[in-house]
Amino acid sequence: MCKPVAAWHQRIALHAAASLLLSSAIHRVRLSAVLTRQAARLDLKGTVPTLAAWHLAWADLVVAAVAAALLFVVGRAIGPRIWARRALVAATLASLVAVGLIRISHLGLLVAMHSGLTFRVLADALMSGDGVAVVSETTTMALAWALPPMLMFVAARLLPERHASARVWLPAATLTAAVALVAVSMSPQAAPISGLPDEAPWPPAGFTAVDMARSLLAAAATPTDQTDVDDESAGGADGDEADDGGTRPAPMPKPATAEASRERPSASGRNNPARRQDIGHVPLPEEISASVSRGGKGLAHVGMRWSDPRVVSPVCVDTARPDAAKKPVNVVWVIMESTGTRYAMGEVFKARPPMPFLQELARSGWYLSRHRSASNSSATSIVSQMSGLLPLPSLNMMSVKNDNYLPGLPSFLTGWDRFLVTPGKLSYFFPRSFFLHNGMTELWGFKELPDHKIVAEDRLAKDEIATVDFFLQRLDRAKEPFFGVYYSYMPHWEYTDYGVSWRRYRGPRLIDHYHNGLWLLDNQLRRIFAGLRKKGILDRTLVVLVGDHGEAFGQHKKNWAHAKGSWEENLQTPAILWAPGLLKPRTITAETSHIDLLPTVLDLLAVPYEPRLFQGESLLQQRLRRKVSLHWGNEATVSAIHIDGTKVQVSLTERWCRAYDLRADPRERRPKSCNTPRRAELRGVLRAWVHSQRKLLGAYNQAAKAGRPFENLTHPGRPHPTATPAIAR
Repeated sequence: MCKPVAAWHQRIALHAAASLLLSSAIHRVRLSAVLTRQAARLDLKGTVPTLAAWHLAWADLVVAAVAAALLFVVGRAIGPRIWARRALVAATLASLVAVGLIRISHLGLLVAMHSGLTFRVLADALMSGDGVAVVSETTTMALAWALPPMLMFVAARLLPERHASARVWLPAATLTAAVALVAVSMSPQAAPISGLPDEAPWPPAGFTAVDMARSLLAAAATPTDQTDVDDESAGGADGDEADDGGTRPAPMPKPATAEASRERPSASGRNNPARRQDIGHVPLPEEISASVSRGGKGLAHVGMRWSDPRVVSPVCVDTARPDAAKKPVNVVWVIMESTGTRYAMGEVFKARPPMPFLQELARSGWYLSRHRSASNSSATSIVSQMSGLLPLPSLNMMSVKNDNYLPGLPSFLTGWDRFLVTPGKLSYFFPRSFFLHNGMTELWGFKELPDHKIVAEDRLAKDEIATVDFFLQRLDRAKEPFFGVYYSYMPHWEYTDYGVSWRRYRGPRLIDHYHNGLWLLDNQLRRIFAGLRKKGILDRTLVVLVGDHGEAFGQHKKNWAHAKGSWEENLQTPAILWAPGLLKPRTITAETSHIDLLPTVLDLLAVPYEPRLFQGESLLQQRLRRKVSLHWGNEATVSAIHIDGTKVQVSLTERWCRAYDLRADPRERRPKSCNTPRRAELRGVLRAWVHSQRKLLGAYNQAAKAGRPFENLTHPGRPHPTATPAIAR
């Protein structure tokens, strides 16, 4: 009996190791293709992408060896029990399936988000109500790549136990693959490509497991950073002219409605301006670090509005609101995905800007020239735009939670026709519940739109041009007054190519592809304005155009796309208010934020509100009270920017601080000490904000959900939020 048992547990360990190594080899081949394309698009030189994909391939051997050793031990302990053997085989096969899905998701995220399958991505997907979204966004071909290792394992298990050839070729093939992995990974050319994510060459399953463990340990070390909003609140503590393509007839599927349904730098040491720009990380003094973790005395506030003299000036300026005869009848709000100011407004391509129509609108409306997003995450920044509130400074992504009842713009427009259209998915990092709880009657997204072509390479969005066609059709059917939101997907990473006719910039670099996306988006904006003009309502419509956040192209080390840094390129985004006959052309040079848009729009609409329940300020004032703007970074940082140009940023998880003088150094290339009086004060502001905001948002959300005043304050005339049926869970 002993000899067959020993052979069995040896074989299952060998079969699993061989399958894992085959899976690793397939993944590395696919990774080499991705890195080759990305290196060309990022204009990166000095490394052979095909070999760079095999960097750290020896780690695949470690993963396979650990798995084989574990199976060897468990198989030996099982002994001759048939049911236990079958259970172990089934568990091994399920694990191989899981590893294959992780590899697919990891590779897809490297392309779509410039990040691997991290614990944050999984957690955010679960919070958004679509826990399988990360794995499901894949193609049939990608799934096919995961099949050979599983088939190999099954085939090896079906071989007769004493099959002589299998006992020779399988160990030999496994040993050969292991030696090849180690040899290739030790080649001098198998080095990482600077500018690509650090996680690219790591074994995906190992990377995800390590990142999960690291994140959980960090959460245990800083419990306040992971505090759930609901738990906190429960305590009561508180281009050329585009061809519009005509109108495309399509069936009218049902939108998502309330009734139908229920988005890191390492510590560096010394400040050396000669090094790359990430060298500004100065470890926090121990007492500051501990205080940031625990939270300290909060910011003084009345309701939700700050009254702390470190943040606001003690001035009160009357707001000049338009009379009812001059107020706009309709609102069209365009959220421009990943649209950074320095690119859209022609700072990069001055002679040939990618968004000339947007620039024309900026000259004929109110242009907020020093505008920043409240966050570098799309869902979070959208909620700030529509609620007038700063984000929750926590890894707990409140913006996508089903229990988000924060009051927003749609709820102030009682009786209006309210709808939103986007090519993207409403269940994927999108504040769906926020909109539905605020009375948005129609949400049209990826699954709700007609069967348009899926153009985005990450398969997260429908065709942008066809979606604008649909938005124009919805505008034609809109009953005045109406509130229509268009949220673009272009130019999201990785900047989908829409064909030759949209290649205004023909270079191979990634930024050229991005500018082509801006050019396409600019032409869609032109079409939206043309549609409003054709309908005869342009002169009585307020149009708000604002980016959700900026975009990065390696201006700072490892900072690509938007969600991995809170540098100026990540936060700066254009904002324009356009209403003919009401707003005379004006460039606003004050430091503005997403949270200022809602009170400004309500003033322009002559809709009453309680200003003490907003953290933003109306731009119809002669002067803003705010002295310091506050920002949350998806990479777990908080930033404070003073009106004198001083910027201080603190990491809540890695315990560093960095500071810049934005007036003298707008590109953030010369880091400063965090210990001057002004910067020390801003560190204190950040510490106090983290402490206050976590309590305030949770308590305010619970008050709004229950339909009761918050600190004896309420918006006049705003209906009970639960008048909109809750989302089915």
